[in-house]
Amino acid sequence: MKKRLLSIVSILSILFVLIPRGQVSAENVSNKALGAYEKYFLRDKVKLDNVSCNLFNKGIEFKIKDINNDGTPEFILSNSKLKLGAWFYEAIYTYYNGKVAFVGVIGHGSYKYYKGTNIIMASSAYMGYDLVYYYKFNKGKLNLLANYADNKLSGETKLFKYYFIGDKKVTKNEYTKYINKMTKSKKSDFVLDSKMIPFTRENIKKYCSIH
Repeated sequence: MKKRLLSIVSILSILFVLIPRGQVSAENVSNKALGAYEKYFLRDKVKLDNVSCNLFNKGIEFKIKDINNDGTPEFILSNSKLKLGAWFYEAIYTYYNGKVAFVGVIGHGSYKYYKGTNIIMASSAYMGYDLVYYYKFNKGKLNLLANYADNKLSGETKLFKYYFIGDKKVTKNEYTKYINKMTKSKKSDFVLDSKMIPFTRENIKKYCSIH
């Protein structure tokens, strides 16, 4: 019996050495994040951009995805399946400093993440306006770095194109150079795809449960 216990301890010791500590740590953080999301989103009311609302409505969907590949999965809400007339958005939440943190809302379009940069690009078109925003995803928050806007499809007689870095209006050339520098001209991945999940209590329990 004693020899068997020693053998088990030896095997466990070998496994502990063989498994990278970073992998164990990442799995631990991921599990904590999922558990926190389950508890947070099973409430009747959830604060969305400081406004308390009921998300258990038809048309609300979600996705769990590690946007910036840091080992912590994000929880992404979408209302793109609601009836026309609603302002569509994707709200991003993350697990930061031991709790669920509201990252921000980027809406009415598509979103890309530039690998190894923590940069998210959100592009949208609304009422003939084209809008592009570049955010830095850092410490559980989205910080706006630069944006572009034009109204070429609006039907308005006075057309415009605006380029901004922060709050400063810049030229197209300055804007392009800045974006290439921040994204390091790397390829980007779509943050969202068609595989969204209906936001129900059953699905929250199913996809946030730790397996």
